[in-house]
Amino acid sequence: MIITKVEPRKIYPQNISMSTAIFGINNDMNKYIHKIYELPPEFNPHDTPYHSNPKVDPIIKWAICGLKDAYCEIKKGLDKDQASRHMHAVMRSFAISFERKVCGIAFLIDEWFDDFKFLEFGELPK
Repeated sequence: MIITKVEPRKIYPQNISMSTAIFGINNDMNKYIHKIYELPPEFNPHDTPYHSNPKVDPIIKWAICGLKDAYCEIKKGLDKDQASRHMHAVMRSFAISFERKVCGIAFLIDEWFDDFKFLEFGELPK
């Protein structure tokens, strides 16, 4: 049996309310983030260990320490505020695994932004 990888489906930034961005999404997560097996090899933790992946590592720091500042340029035709609320809502959700969350967000950043730099993280919890 030969298994072939297919192109991941497109997910666009959803119009998410501020309260959902604060408290997270807890229903139909497939509408907001890819399943692990849908991710390309460079984002799939089964192909590349996510804790040593330079594209995923900043997302892990964001999830654990918080993000104080970032610089980003969104791709033409997408809304930066919608993308931000979408990512924050996914990050705050308890409906999916940590692994799927950080790898999926890293992929969405790669898809939605021409440039994204994490400038300053919060402190590690004590």
